[in-house]
Amino acid sequence: MDNYTDLLLQLEEVQKAKELIQKSISLNPDSEGRKYLNLAEMLTGHESLKMYRKGIEVLTKDYDSYSNGCRREDAALAKK
Repeated sequence: MDNYTDLLLQLEEVQKAKELIQKSISLNPDSEGRKYLNLAEMLTGHESLKMYRKGIEVLTKDYDSYSNGCRREDAALAKK
């Protein structure tokens, strides 16, 4: 689902991407922190800041999980 969201954003289908991100967050809020960063870019003000903070929190957990699970490429991307 998150990869499809990335594709929608590249195709400038922002509203569809936003809806899919929100669904992804509701289904799996504690993994794939990049979805929060993508949503933060679509929002403004306090809501945007809140999503950036949550994204950083989840990405940190993602990095730890990927590093421990030998997913080096995913860990490098999360760290970046």
